[in-house]
Amino acid sequence: MTRPVVFDGGILAAGPWTGVARAFLNGLRAFAKISNRPSVLLLPEGATDPGIDGVTVRDGVSGWLARARRMPRMLAELDAAVLHSPVAALPPRAPCPMVASVHDLPWMARPRVPNDDAGGWRHRLALRHAARRGSALLCVSDTCRDDLRGYLGASTHAAVHIAPNGVEAPDAPAEPGDGPLLVIAADRPRKNLDRVRAAHELAASREPRVPPLRLIGPPHEYVSEAEKLTALRDATALLHVSLFEGFGLPIVEAFAHGVPVVCSDRGALGWVAGDAALITDPCSVEAIADAIVRIATDDALRASLRERGLARATDFTPEHTARCWQRVHEEVVR
Repeated sequence: MTRPVVFDGGILAAGPWTGVARAFLNGLRAFAKISNRPSVLLLPEGATDPGIDGVTVRDGVSGWLARARRMPRMLAELDAAVLHSPVAALPPRAPCPMVASVHDLPWMARPRVPNDDAGGWRHRLALRHAARRGSALLCVSDTCRDDLRGYLGASTHAAVHIAPNGVEAPDAPAEPGDGPLLVIAADRPRKNLDRVRAAHELAASREPRVPPLRLIGPPHEYVSEAEKLTALRDATALLHVSLFEGFGLPIVEAFAHGVPVVCSDRGALGWVAGDAALITDPCSVEAIADAIVRIATDDALRASLRERGLARATDFTPEHTARCWQRVHEEVVR
């Protein structure tokens, strides 16, 4: 019998599933369709079964101590070929190769983003452990990979690969929208929301055609995934003017739905956006306001960004993510 790939579903314990958890599930659905190995998902108590065809769910554990004590035995009982963690959190030991995903290293941002590294010491310890004990680390962008190499230097046993996040494309892109300018982000310093609000106020004072601003994400407004996508498809444009990102999933979601994007080029955003977004300086309220006025008033620009975004989205699909995972799994097994 072919030995399975076992996925650690600890990230699914805390709902709702957004960001990293959503990207992980996108990849897992695609992986289950193409893999020549069975897929097993370990879910901790209380987590909801995502109900993915081809994925067998087993009871998992949460908490560092429980994982250290019980997960090696679970993996041995399952005869796991690989343990795959969607975050950089691995048990101290395992009877099989271990693969972990790395999404960002916020302490490596240049310039630094003040007060945006909460819990950073735990993140750093987990990352160093994954680099020592894991067989491979999967970085979601080239920026993430470069930050990882700069942080760890030569002190890594694990091979480093790029496996970008993927977004499921809709059946058809949205019609050009005339709704609000949308921001999808939690209110964290790196998301730069104070400058975005100030820039929108400035832009609206100069140009009456500037649509209202809508912020989705805690704590300003939480909506379901379906409601979020409806808001995205109705939006005039997405604003994602962050000071740092390890990837930038909302940008790819906007591209896939045919929604124009205004973003910065900090962190991985320039790599993800390519030439498919209107780039602005995230540290200048004036520059952000200028970009808002342009995206609100220039029909030709929005049409061009829409087409370039739809093309760019094809580089970030769950199928591509799944093929990256499969290739790395087979490498570490060999």
